[in-house]
Amino acid sequence: MLSLSIDAFVKRIHCEVPLTKQMQWQVKSITKQKLIANAPLQPNINDKGTFFGGSSAALMTISGWAWVKFQLESLEINHDVVIHHSHMRWKKPQTKTMSIQVLPEKQVHWPSIVKQLQQGNKAPIKVVCQGFQENTITTEMKATYAILT
Repeated sequence: MLSLSIDAFVKRIHCEVPLTKQMQWQVKSITKQKLIANAPLQPNINDKGTFFGGSSAALMTISGWAWVKFQLESLEINHDVVIHHSHMRWKKPQTKTMSIQVLPEKQVHWPSIVKQLQQGNKAPIKVVCQGFQENTITTEMKATYAILT
């Protein structure tokens, strides 16, 4: 298993997906179990003084993608990852920095995923992304990412 630098990983994403830099998206930690990221209100603000819905959707989408991509790269697998399906729910207005947590919907058995990819099959990964303001969930996204062969 390869040891990746989170800072280098995020810097690369900021270059490849410039919107993430403009939104000031930062990853605080990534483990096999979860990703923790955040973004401030100011570059993502709408006319009501809250997070723009499109910003929160984009931040959730890139955070989920980043968790899957980081896991693959840690296993030295360089396959493309794309979002296949997602469903967002906005529960409360976000008026401060958004903290984002990404968790797999169920425990991922990476050896099975690797085997699927080696057999030339796409591999779906389901995640739950939650946006928090302090300890309150403000936004939730359930998504399926496809690992392409």
